[in-house]
Amino acid sequence: MVMPLWLELGGHRGMPMNRFIAVLALAASLPLGANAQSIVPIWGHDGVVSAVAWTCNGRQAVSASHDQTLLLWNMVEDTPPTRLRGHGAAILALAVTLRGERILSGDAEGGLHLWQPQQSDEPIRLAGHTDAVTAVCLDASGRYGFSVGKDRTLRVWDLDHARLCDRWQLSTTPLTAVAIDPSDRLLAVGTQSGEIRWIERSTGQMIRQCSGHAEAIQQLAFSPDGRFLVSASEDSSIRMWEVATGRLRQTFLGHADAVRAVGFLPDGSGCVSLGLSGQLLVWDAFDGQIRFRHRFPGHGYSLAIAPQGRTLLIGTGSTACFRLQLPRSAR
Repeated sequence: MVMPLWLELGGHRGMPMNRFIAVLALAASLPLGANAQSIVPIWGHDGVVSAVAWTCNGRQAVSASHDQTLLLWNMVEDTPPTRLRGHGAAILALAVTLRGERILSGDAEGGLHLWQPQQSDEPIRLAGHTDAVTAVCLDASGRYGFSVGKDRTLRVWDLDHARLCDRWQLSTTPLTAVAIDPSDRLLAVGTQSGEIRWIERSTGQMIRQCSGHAEAIQQLAFSPDGRFLVSASEDSSIRMWEVATGRLRQTFLGHADAVRAVGFLPDGSGCVSLGLSGQLLVWDAFDGQIRFRHRFPGHGYSLAIAPQGRTLLIGTGSTACFRLQLPRSAR
């Protein structure tokens, strides 16, 4: 359940030792000016929290884990999460429709599941990938899903009928990230070799290819107005690209290790990144200056930004999620 930090610290009797140590590490790492109410640890998984997502109203969130389960959280009321079971391997990828009526999740053995939790706790299995599903995304309507994987394919799914629409072989190396632009016309796909492929959604044709990263792309995200794309890489850098031209606009350097996750703030003025070391950075999107930093205990794996832009959800290797309220200076 969701608890304020002081309650976790005050009630550690019977708490598993790894959780107690993580909470103590979190308390010791609070940034200057932060208080116990600004960072809330959320327990529920028994493995790495590999992916997290918010619904559009910021009242619900979803987390996915290497423990092969999804958890549906009420972020307003202190109630236990709903656990969804069905995967047979570590879950690596997650996408949620705006209102949370559909969830798409992919796992390390090629499993791709469509969940409709308002109707059933049982998933619809979408067969096709022959190796790990590394990333998924949904269009704005929630009718179509997109998945990429180590089998080097991008697949398009009609979720209303749970069927495969298209399958495109895009690379000679595994595909590691996918994002769709706000107009639903353009897909960006990242590769293990560090390239970004720009794909026309309606045809599967590659419009352009961008190079610059030295190692695998970990995540891609479009700006709210669709003008820019940010890419996070294992090479410890974040890069911002102009969508219209593919030109590199900005390189963000500040992480000391792989950058696992990145996303834009809702107003597009800043972006947030999470490194494998647990370091969180908030950047000015256009001058590259760091507005805010914090280091979470354990490895950092996943990041989601609430629609209002004030709250982040962080997934870590310590089996915990953390809800962080950003200070005004960081927004």
